[in-house]
Amino acid sequence: MEDSTFPDTFGFSFVDNFLGDIGLSQEEDTQPKEPLQSFPAASSTFLSPVSSTEPGFADTFLDQIGITLEEFQTQPDPFTDPPPLQPSVNVPMASTDLGFADTFLGQIGITLEEFQTQPDPFTATSDPPPLQKPTLKTEDTGASSSSQFTTSTDPRNDSSSTRYASPMSTAMIQEKVKGRVPKATQRSTKYGTTVWNDWALNRNQRLSNFNTVLGEVSEPFIIVPTELKHASHAEMDFWLTKFIFEIRKIDGEPYPPATLYSLVSGLMRHFREDLNRHDMNFLDRKDIRFAEFRKALDARMKELTSAGVGVKKKQADPLTPDDEDRLWQSNAISLSTSQGLSYGVYFYNCKIFGLRAMDEHQRLMLDQYKVGTDTNGHYMQYTGRVSKNVQGGLQQRNVSVKDIKQHADPTNPRCVVHLFETYIRALPEKSGRFYRRPLKSEVPKFSLQPVGVNKLGAYF
Repeated sequence: MEDSTFPDTFGFSFVDNFLGDIGLSQEEDTQPKEPLQSFPAASSTFLSPVSSTEPGFADTFLDQIGITLEEFQTQPDPFTDPPPLQPSVNVPMASTDLGFADTFLGQIGITLEEFQTQPDPFTATSDPPPLQKPTLKTEDTGASSSSQFTTSTDPRNDSSSTRYASPMSTAMIQEKVKGRVPKATQRSTKYGTTVWNDWALNRNQRLSNFNTVLGEVSEPFIIVPTELKHASHAEMDFWLTKFIFEIRKIDGEPYPPATLYSLVSGLMRHFREDLNRHDMNFLDRKDIRFAEFRKALDARMKELTSAGVGVKKKQADPLTPDDEDRLWQSNAISLSTSQGLSYGVYFYNCKIFGLRAMDEHQRLMLDQYKVGTDTNGHYMQYTGRVSKNVQGGLQQRNVSVKDIKQHADPTNPRCVVHLFETYIRALPEKSGRFYRRPLKSEVPKFSLQPVGVNKLGAYF
């Protein structure tokens, strides 16, 4: 810092006022000084009384920051390298009113001691300060407890964190959205669309709505739309009415009422899923745009039912207790052979645990079975997952999966729990797919390879 003196020509001005406030005069400050390294210690010169009876700028400023003139004069020079931070002394303010410093610190919620221990944000640091453990206060006792952190960085900004999955593209999400529809439903949708397109091409070739003799149009529409993405509501209401009365199976026989309804449903899903058109609600009774079509569909289904079409449903005959007994007696179900165990768990998965569709058997996993003991004794519990009737989607939030418990019967040589436990013990691994290929051996033994879907479908 350069030497500084005050010239004699200064009159009583701001300089005189400020020097007077801190107990100096221009004559006293004209002495040559060494380059300033730090503020000098307090002397009697600085203790000379102020001539004015009113508090000056310096007194007001020092009073606001809570220190005395002697303490201010012992502070280091702020224009040189700052010395190490010294422990602060909390000197009470002379004034009874809260000053600016106290008001500011009170607003940000810390005390003067906490503020003085914070690192200087203007000094150069290579690394940020370590993350401090936050203190949580309970509402009832006010006790404090420190949260534990495994790393010093914020996990929300850590790119290596396993909390979130990898970023997904729009194409990946669309593929998952498409995969939410069961394959059987996808086949039904495709079949309904195929029947519509075949009928539309055949009818358009006939041009039955065009009177070629008179050259006049006898119907409001001539061509059946095959590009359904641009079809209007009026067109679909008009052509669907003719569609349900004119379509036939390949052998020329009419479709049963249930199949007719399924074809219309598949066509509606084609609009919604493939064409992203959610305005074609053929079967919604509140949609008056398709009121004529629904009347025609109702009439056609009643007509087919009265003609006996689709009245007799195809279904398998239920197994009786005698049938089950013959399966055991013929060793089709057995505890001593690999094939007998495989047939046995398949049979009782259907009978006891309610597995119906083939996809349920194909996706069945070992971890869906748990054993335990309750007041009724030893048991095996099966927990279902996605099935034909339980997809777990938005419309089935309140639909629970199967949760079935079967208790053991130690006195029964055909105990179902004992059968399943014998099968699971014979498997080469206790995780993964439930059905494994049975191997020919003297004792029950299975391969790591799962049973194929075609083989599984031929079990019964």
